[in-house]
Amino acid sequence: HGETLNRELVQVMSGATAGLSVVCQVLLEPGDEVLLPSPFWPLSRGIIATKGAVPVQVPFYTRLDEPGFDPEAVLEGAVTERTVALYVNTPNNPSGRALSRDTIDAMLRVAKRHGLWVLCDEAYEEIYYDREPLAAVWKRDDTRDQAIAFHTLSKTYGLAGARIGFTHGPEEVMSAIRGMQTFHTYCAPRPMQFAAIQALRRGGAWVEESRSLYRDAGYHA
Repeated sequence: HGETLNRELVQVMSGATAGLSVVCQVLLEPGDEVLLPSPFWPLSRGIIATKGAVPVQVPFYTRLDEPGFDPEAVLEGAVTERTVALYVNTPNNPSGRALSRDTIDAMLRVAKRHGLWVLCDEAYEEIYYDREPLAAVWKRDDTRDQAIAFHTLSKTYGLAGARIGFTHGPEEVMSAIRGMQTFHTYCAPRPMQFAAIQALRRGGAWVEESRSLYRDAGYHA
């Protein structure tokens, strides 16, 4: 995304799964509610529930093309006094849907109006058909102070078994997230961290080739 992150606000994790789990342990209290647009990656629901929080499932990604569907109104209607976060996954697993700028704007208006944390699942950020990368939700100036992003090398670089990724967010929560990670997973495997470094530094051509294969498969499906 052309962004240089402050290293103090980045925590290496054992994949995006561990990142989401650690962050939920920090941010959520029993009875809190998290808006979970569906369909969604199944583990996200369970991870939220492990803290005693409530994943509020909102039919969403498969309804975006319905006439009259209003993403802002649908999410707004699911907000209660216990809502503390909104989970955003684009491109979405399992629908494959990449959210438009207008849809993201609508979702973030709800988050801003109610002061919600925005949990940005970036697992598929490099897998898209278009020539230009998708806009990152966490990168927007109006979102940075409430967005926490989860990245993984599992999908982009085919390193699912390595269990390596990273999480970043605003300064006010990253120190707590770093501390919780120590007690939750202790650390990401050090050898896999070195493998991840090499993938990030040298894997660009491989990623572009993979993206081209996805693109061709999509166009011919």
